Amino acid sequence: TEKPVKKEKPTQKVDSKALEKEVRRLEREIDAQEQAVAALDEQLVAAAADYKELMRLTEEKEAAETRLTELMEKWEAAAEKLE
Repeated sequence: TEKPVKKEKPTQKVDSKALEKEVRRLEREIDAQEQAVAALDEQLVAAAADYKELMRLTEEKEAAETRLTELMEKWEAAAEKLE
């Protein structure tokens, strides 16, 4: 008896236009997040004498840097799919 031939699953077609749009959107978000981190750096310098404000700004900056890292990882993954 013959075994049925298994059909290969079609490779998922990459929607390059959607990916390009996603990459551009992520680039804009990354730029905005980098600006937010830089602004927080400036605020940290200005708040050096205020311990409570310094702690608040430090936490805010850490959260902003975490978000920036997440955006960069998403951008990298989307950019790799375009290659």
